[in-house]
Amino acid sequence: MALRLACAIRTPLLQRSAPVAQTTWRVFTALRGPTAALHTRAPTNPKQINSLISKSTRARELLDLHAKYGEAFNDIHLSTSWSRLGKVSGSDRSWLRSDDGAMLATLREQTRDRVQKFDAQAVSNTAHAIAKLDLRGVVWGSLWKAIAEEAAGRVREFKPQDLANTAWAFAAAGHAAPALFEVIAEEASGQVRDFTPQNLANTAWAFATAGHPTPALFDAIGREAAGRVREFKPQELSNAA
Repeated sequence: MALRLACAIRTPLLQRSAPVAQTTWRVFTALRGPTAALHTRAPTNPKQINSLISKSTRARELLDLHAKYGEAFNDIHLSTSWSRLGKVSGSDRSWLRSDDGAMLATLREQTRDRVQKFDAQAVSNTAHAIAKLDLRGVVWGSLWKAIAEEAAGRVREFKPQDLANTAWAFAAAGHAAPALFEVIAEEASGQVRDFTPQNLANTAWAFATAGHPTPALFDAIGREAAGRVREFKPQELSNAA
């Protein structure tokens, strides 16, 4: 009798405790934001994660994926995430820019720590995406520095578009990187014949905007552009000029 009474008393308490615990966790997660679940979900395999990232079109979707599986993100997942984020617009972009990109803090720090594992194109694409998002706060300085150092050491691996996009990104972001611009200028001068009109225009614009004097590169771009001027769109003509 005493045992049955004890069970009857305890059972309602146990039944009530589960919803309370679940509610507490939901509140805790909500307070921490989209990165709260970083260590709480088992990751799927790398191909599945990359597929989920590639299919995401909204900023919140992408950050939710990083919150769930971020611990398992590799270099491809990180660079693909940035590429997708760089393409968002409107309210999504405004949301990402708020408070110096606070929503991107965990992704930013993880990228900074792992950028040495990126391939050349991933380094360039990541810089290009961050510049498109116009993330310039002081907290972004260490990531820009890490990307600049990595890009400068591997510039010979860059294809024409990588060279143009990287130069454009640093100029657009207003992040001074004279050593990087110097090696890009040297490499770009030798590849200029393989540049598209957009690559030529963006590279010229980037070096002019950054205020980095490179007469040899400008001469090479000028000669190449003059011979292909009919291929240039109006915006490209304007940027090159």
